[in-house]
Order: sequence, then structure tokens, then C-alpha cells
Amino acid sequence: MQWLSKLKRNQSDDYYEIYENVSLSSKTSFRLGGPAKVYVCPRSERAVADIMSFSSKEDVPLWVLGGGTNVLVHDDGLPGIVVGTSKLRDITWEIRGSDVYVFVYSGFALPELVAIALKNGWSGLEFAAGIPGTVGGALAGNAGANGRAVGDLVEWVKTVEKNGEVIQWEKNDLVFSYRYSNIYSPDRVISQSCLKLKVSETRKVMDLFMEYKKRRKMQPMKKRTAGCVFKNPSPDMSAGMLLERAGCKGLSKGGACVSNVHANFIEVEGDAKASDVYSLIECCKERVYACFGVSLELEIRLFGGPWVYVE
Repeated sequence: MQWLSKLKRNQSDDYYEIYENVSLSSKTSFRLGGPAKVYVCPRSERAVADIMSFSSKEDVPLWVLGGGTNVLVHDDGLPGIVVGTSKLRDITWEIRGSDVYVFVYSGFALPELVAIALKNGWSGLEFAAGIPGTVGGALAGNAGANGRAVGDLVEWVKTVEKNGEVIQWEKNDLVFSYRYSNIYSPDRVISQSCLKLKVSETRKVMDLFMEYKKRRKMQPMKKRTAGCVFKNPSPDMSAGMLLERAGCKGLSKGGACVSNVHANFIEVEGDAKASDVYSLIECCKERVYACFGVSLELEIRLFGGPWVYVE
């Protein structure tokens, strides 16, 4: 990998850090997946831009990994460069009247942001009770629950494009819908954003947060999962309901099984492989289609490949 020596020329602990052959099983909530050939942790937006530009010029594959809570990484790992956003954690805020503007980088943990809002009595993020991952990941997939989503709060977002250009997307440029945002692309990195919250009373915010948190007890939160595997086909048709009625609860492939708590979750144990999860996903899709004629769409993202379905 001649390109690696070129990448290392700009390396410094205060710019970006480079690691080789990093196990990605330690970087995802499934705790599955092979190694990253090169794992880079940028410490600034400028560093991200340089890495993106380098990847494009050298024609090196690039992957972006935030909290790793909604991804399945192939057992063979990932070629090229994996950008980890864990060092992009700056956060500030301004209070203007009853509005709170939070300026936050993509690697900041969503649960940590929710905790700050709770502590200060800021409303708007209560729906995110129990949702793992980073702010960047939440923006990419418009994470949400209880009829609300992170896209409802966004004032602007900055992204780093494939050529290294930094673009600010204003509110009118952004399109958010169910588990979708137009800023997500494998060819860009979400670097930072501004979220608008409301000044409220700590007790009211906490009460609503606890109500939403109780609802998440119907999910296997203490297991090795990646959250909901499939998107709901429509507002009045949940993937979990279809999977349960198709008899998917308890199905297993190798070390992966469909949760008996919530059918839209896949749990893994022991020496499970990513290929076990993928085969179980395909099996579930086949069952649901056979029973209801509905093609389920993945909510989690597949990294690497090619993926092979083993019946």
C-alpha cells in the first residue's frame, strides 16, 4: 500500500491518528466484522477534508464509522481507509430567548447530548431516550422514535465532500423523512451541525424522557444488536409486527437469532459471524414476502462485501 506512506506524511496526534489492521468488531455494537486495513481518526474538520481529498486523488476506498450502532461489517473487513469520528467531539451552545442553539460535531455521542439537554432543562431531544450512536449517525439516518426525529431540530449541517470541499447545508437545503436524509452519501462526511432546542423546565423534560425510556424496555437493549434491522414499510405497518406474524421470532443462523423480545432486532452471541446475521436477514425477508407480499428494506447498513446468503 504505497498510498499509506503518503497518508502518514501529514500524520500528527493533533491532526489525525493512523492505525493499521484494527479489528472493527471493537467498533460496532454487534461486535462483529473483520479488520480495517487502515483506521484514521481525524481531530478536525480540516483533517477530514484532507483525508477525503487524499482518498479521492489516490482512488482509495473510504468508509465512515461513527458509533457503529446500526452497521454490519463484513467478516473480511474493509479495504482502504476507515474514518472514525470519535475525536470529532466539540460542542458549544447559545441561548437566545427561549431558544437554545447547540453547535455539535458529528462524533459527539447522542446519549451524551441528551444528558446535557436533560441537565439544563432543554426540550426537544426527549424522544431520543435510549437511542445509541453519534450525532452524525443520527443525522445520516434521521434517527427517531415516538413520532419525532433528529431532523426536526436541525438548523444547518456541514459536510465534507469527496473532493475535500466543506459545504454548509441550510435548513431549506435539507430533506428529512422517515430514516432518510439527503445529506447522507458514502462520498461525504457529516462534520458538524446546529440543533435548535427549547428552554423548558428540567422536571417536565425529565418526566417526558422517562416516559419514552420506559417504552424502550420492549427492546433487547442489553444484548449485542444493531437496533432495528428493517424500516417500517408504512406508518401503520411495523416491520416488527410483520416479522412476528411471519414466525421469525427465535429463528437462528449460527450465532445470530431473531430476538424473542422484539422481532425487528437480531441478537448475536459467542462466536457469531457477520455472515450469520446476513443470512438471517435474508431468511426473514423471504418469510415476510412469502406471507404478506411485502419487501422489507434494511435500516442497518452493510459495510464491505460481497455478501452471500447461506440457507
